[in-house]
Amino acid sequence: MNYHVDERFYDSSFLRCLIDSLRAVIFYCDSSGLILDANEALQKYLRVKKEEICGMHIRDLVIPEDRHKFDLLFSGIQPQDSYSEINFYDPDNGITMFGCYSIKIEQYTVIIARYNDPSYFRLQEELVKINNEVVNVYREIEKKNRQLEQLNKILEKQKNEIQIKNSIINNQLKIARRIQEKLIDVNNKTIYNLEFSIRYKPAYDIGGDYFNVIDVCDGKVGLFVCDMSGHGISAALVMVIMKMLFLNQNENYENPDILMRELNKQFYSLFGEGFEEIYCTAFYCVIDAKNMSIKYCNAGHPMPLICNNGGGANEVEGKNLPLGFFKDVEYCSNEVNLRSEDRFILYTDGMDDVILRCNISSVGSQQNVNEYDIFKMLKEKGFEHFNHQEELKDDATFIIVEVKKE
Repeated sequence: MNYHVDERFYDSSFLRCLIDSLRAVIFYCDSSGLILDANEALQKYLRVKKEEICGMHIRDLVIPEDRHKFDLLFSGIQPQDSYSEINFYDPDNGITMFGCYSIKIEQYTVIIARYNDPSYFRLQEELVKINNEVVNVYREIEKKNRQLEQLNKILEKQKNEIQIKNSIINNQLKIARRIQEKLIDVNNKTIYNLEFSIRYKPAYDIGGDYFNVIDVCDGKVGLFVCDMSGHGISAALVMVIMKMLFLNQNENYENPDILMRELNKQFYSLFGEGFEEIYCTAFYCVIDAKNMSIKYCNAGHPMPLICNNGGGANEVEGKNLPLGFFKDVEYCSNEVNLRSEDRFILYTDGMDDVILRCNISSVGSQQNVNEYDIFKMLKEKGFEHFNHQEELKDDATFIIVEVKKE
């Protein structure tokens, strides 16, 4: 069958080269669907030459099930400028699907058949799937971000509330410290021929150390030092109670062992059951300035030191149970003599490290080191401990009693 190729299809050699280079198959048909020409992609995708198909009806290149699509197109029922997916015969691969676009140009119809590569579509599906997953992740991130924003607002609100509460607590602690300072007399004092040098510093704003110097009678001075278990507010509250208990023992001020026994009974009645973590170490002594002696009772407290004239520095002997462990405990008292210019050093366990660093036994064994040198070192190291700006690990009390010449 003879066929004629319209010369307008070849108006430009450049246009022809461009059409031949396209990856889509271009069919140039007449109004009835007869193929007049095709580009070079025909051989690439359908493995046939254009000379073999020119003059054929384009419906003869597709599978029977899809021929009606071209029948509809060329009969005028289906509008031009439309798209259909049509399966063409492929001599090598059997059937190959093309996405076909139809364009009406005057009395001619141009069919643009784009090869639908299965691997391409699988890749597209994967890309779509990945894109959907990314979108879902992004939406989840947005959701989490909104939740985080809400949480940040809640945390910021709680932070502000905590800061306000902390400010209130700090102000209350400052007031509590001023009150506690009124309860403890930290001023140096001289009673009879006894000179008392006192240093005290709580680990926090308020602490659990308590001490008191009282004029008993007739040249006798009572010195009481105690250390509550724990630190801070709880220890400070127990300290206030201990002060009241001690001041109620005025009839026993001359008898350290009886005073400790009664203090223990009263302390145990308050904290013995249900407050196992609360106890107290204490030391009470009566210094007789006239007879130059110290009568004392130690309830689990660090051993005081006596730096005496010509005898070096020594711990006083004798120790009993702390207050509050058991209800009925018998406490024993001891007594040592004093000489003029002796020094008596009493402290709480917040000073243990300072005393240990002084290494009294080692210093005392050195030649040309007298008791005054040892005392001077203890006093300097002890007072220096209270000059540091940083917080202490424990409440610290340091008391020096010096016996002056009359």
